[in-house]
Amino acid sequence: MEKQYLYNGFSGCVTQWKSRETKTQVGLYHGVQSGMECDPETKWCVVCEEHHTLVGHPTLALARLTRSPLEFCDDCREKHDASHQEHTR
Repeated sequence: MEKQYLYNGFSGCVTQWKSRETKTQVGLYHGVQSGMECDPETKWCVVCEEHHTLVGHPTLALARLTRSPLEFCDDCREKHDASHQEHTR
């Protein structure tokens, strides 16, 4: 029987954290348990909770390596880049 994940009251959620770079909430989920439509080959999903953008991984270990939404969320990257440009002026 597969382990059931439930973190912060979210079914399928393994853990959540706040990104240091973007200050947005990020979650790590077992896609099937959370009800996400995901490829069975990439059942572990890292989600930018603010923009509902996700990236799938075939193993939990690989998913845990994705720490920042800048790696997969276009909205976070655009916001971060715009903020960075403001600070360099």
